[in-house]
Amino acid sequence: MDKGYNLNNPGVRRILKEWRDLQREESQEFTAFPTEDNIFDWHFTIRGPPGTPFSGGKYHGRIILPSEYPLKPPSVIFMTKNGRFETNKKICLSFTEYHPETWLPSWGIRTVLLAIISFLPTKGEGAIGSLDHSDEVRMSLAKDSNNFVCSTCFTRVADILNNEPTIIESGDMLKLLQRDNENENENKSKESKNQDKKPIKLQPSIPSQPNSNSGAPGSEYSADLRAENHTNRTHNEEYGTAIVHQNTVLPSVPYDTPNPQNTQQANRRNFGFFSLNIPDTLIFYDTGIYIILALLVLLVAKKLALYLYQ
Repeated sequence: MDKGYNLNNPGVRRILKEWRDLQREESQEFTAFPTEDNIFDWHFTIRGPPGTPFSGGKYHGRIILPSEYPLKPPSVIFMTKNGRFETNKKICLSFTEYHPETWLPSWGIRTVLLAIISFLPTKGEGAIGSLDHSDEVRMSLAKDSNNFVCSTCFTRVADILNNEPTIIESGDMLKLLQRDNENENENKSKESKNQDKKPIKLQPSIPSQPNSNSGAPGSEYSADLRAENHTNRTHNEEYGTAIVHQNTVLPSVPYDTPNPQNTQQANRRNFGFFSLNIPDTLIFYDTGIYIILALLVLLVAKKLALYLYQ
């Protein structure tokens, strides 16, 4: 990928992470990868679920991720004829751009692919991009689908996904989503524990509220992103790096903390353009002092006015 991307963007980081995860955990149910010049444009190939008219078929398509991903859902387009969805047209499902209200940022490309496989044997019921061809037509298209070659990514579906996949029955969509959510929450919990173990380095002269330049949107929470609430904030490089977590309570380190043994400095009160040394017995009477000073100022101003107008 020659195109440069902002690696501080939570969406870009999320996409790259999902790509690494898919490469590390290969599946015989699907395969997916971003195009060479755009990581927001993915190509996928899925196997038809066994025990259905789609059994033996391999269906190629695209997943187009929005710039706000994962906060907004992707678009799904099929490029292989299948008898359930139209080709070269965005389809309407509960996890696509037509239903942002049901999308969860914790879902990812893997979730979308498993959901597509689960929805293949269901009825279209007039949804956008849906078809309700007969089982005979679908079985014929499943057989012909193995001859498909993508003109964009040059994928030849006959050469991939040749091992037997795990059976995914229709109606298991909720279980798949729950499993994905549990894995996501478990990973976040582990990351949070690892981050909490890191020591907090503070210099005596730096303030207790570090500078919060947290980077890109989203975020992430990111955002991320909402999807990642444990972002780190980097303090001024002059004092080194101070790693601060949002749930960490820092000790108060005020500027120029006075020495309690120096009573003259501790009891000094500043009044704008001048300061006064106040005895220990008057420390708690600042309000009265301000009132007395105000009355003195008014008295002086009155005397000065009378003198000027004489």
